[in-house]
Amino acid sequence: MFNFKPVHLFKSWSELEERIREADRIILFLDYDGTLLPIVERPELAVADEELKTLLNNLAADSKIKVIIASGRAIQTLKQLIPLRNVVYAGDHGINIEFPTGEEFKWRKARQVNPLIDKIYNELSECFRSEPDVIIEKKNSNLSVHYKLLKDANKINGVIQKTYRIVENHDKTGLLQVFEGFKIIEIRAKGWDKGKVVEIVCEKLKTTSRDLIFFIGDDITDEDGFKKIKPTGISILVKNENNRETSADYFLHNPLEVRQFLRYFLSAHNILDSAST
Repeated sequence: MFNFKPVHLFKSWSELEERIREADRIILFLDYDGTLLPIVERPELAVADEELKTLLNNLAADSKIKVIIASGRAIQTLKQLIPLRNVVYAGDHGINIEFPTGEEFKWRKARQVNPLIDKIYNELSECFRSEPDVIIEKKNSNLSVHYKLLKDANKINGVIQKTYRIVENHDKTGLLQVFEGFKIIEIRAKGWDKGKVVEIVCEKLKTTSRDLIFFIGDDITDEDGFKKIKPTGISILVKNENNRETSADYFLHNPLEVRQFLRYFLSAHNILDSAST
């Protein structure tokens, strides 16, 4: 069920400070594109700046704060775009997860999905070879078709229809699902989503009711994470001028406000932590 009127996070900051104060640990799930950084025209341009990396490294350095970067991108790509210390990287919507200890989680059925993704990627690349404004991003166990650069509505509809048709032609056994985000089509393993990331990471971290879980994201793919942490977690939608329906309890307007929240959070946590020692 969607919550049609999430509250702006900063309006509830005093209440959140109280919950932060009472928590044993903070588990902070963060999407990447559109959440930590603005949406860009080409996916390879979404490179984290030094301020953001320092902010997240400072958060992750605290033993009471666990930072998880949860993205549809491949882990190796995330590490290039935003190299951090002491964080959990959850790539391919959680099909691959890497912990700071070096331990890894890999979905066992990825071996079935990966060859299928390769075939679809090859055909999509050939199909849109003459259309430079369509970008096919290959990951490990999923792929994305970006059409942010397209302006013509007929071309956009053509890209969407062709993508669905190619997936249907290859995926005869129903291993995959296709869904649309903001000027992007995502193709990924069926039944796998960011709610699974929450399950796996929280089990690994042995979270309890004394821990406070945040999930911050901007896209429809983040709704599974929002739902998984209810009713006690704090779900935050990054709107990016999109007033879509959401199950999130709170919202922030854009990645700049996300960064502001992280600064507030770090400052408040440091003050509260000092007061308790």
